[in-house]
Amino acid sequence: MTAYLDGLLYGLVFIFSLGPSFFALLQAALQHGFSRAWFVSLGVNMTDAILISLILIGFSSVLENEVVRFWSGLGGAVVLIIFGLSSWFSSKKIQRTNGEHTRPHVAFLLKGAALNGLNPTVALFWVGVVGSVAALGYTVTDQFRFFSGFLTTVVLVDACKAFLITRFSHYITDSALTVVNRVVGTLFIFFGIRLLVLLIGGV
Repeated sequence: MTAYLDGLLYGLVFIFSLGPSFFALLQAALQHGFSRAWFVSLGVNMTDAILISLILIGFSSVLENEVVRFWSGLGGAVVLIIFGLSSWFSSKKIQRTNGEHTRPHVAFLLKGAALNGLNPTVALFWVGVVGSVAALGYTVTDQFRFFSGFLTTVVLVDACKAFLITRFSHYITDSALTVVNRVVGTLFIFFGIRLLVLLIGGV
C-alpha cells in the first residue's frame, strides 16, 4: 500500500506536463466535449501502462534497441505531422450541444495511443523512471503498485483537466478555436520535425 501511495504522490509531479498528449486533450475537450477528451487521455495512459509493464518484465533492452527506436520514431513523427496538418486545416466548431458525434470514442482512444505509443522518447523516459524507482529498493511487485498509483493520479488529473476545459469552453468563440487548432497543429508539426531531426542526428 505504501508503494501505491508513493506512486499517487509522484504522479502529481507530472500534472503540468505540456507534451503532445496534453494539446490533443485540450483540442478534443474544446471540440468534442469531456468524454471524448478523456478517451484521448485513456489512450495515452493505456500505452504508458503497457510500456511500464514491458520494462518491468525485462523488455527494456528491446525498447532501447536502435532499430526499434528508429522505426517507431519515424512512425511517431509521421503521425504527429499528419495530426498537425489535420489540426491546422480543421474547420470544426465547438460542440455546444449534446448532438450526435460522427466519430466514436474509440477513435479518440486510438489517437491518444498513437500519439504516445509511437514516440520512442516516451519509452526511453519510462526506462529511466523505472530504473530510478528500482534504485529506491522497491521489489518488482511494489514497482507495479507504485506505477498503478502513478497512473491513477494521471488519469484522475487528466479527467479534471478535460472537465475544466469543457466547462469553460463557452467562453471560447469558434474563431478562437481556429487559433487554438492552428497553435496545436503547429506544435504537433514542431514535435514531429524535432523527432525526425533527433532520429537523423542519431543515425
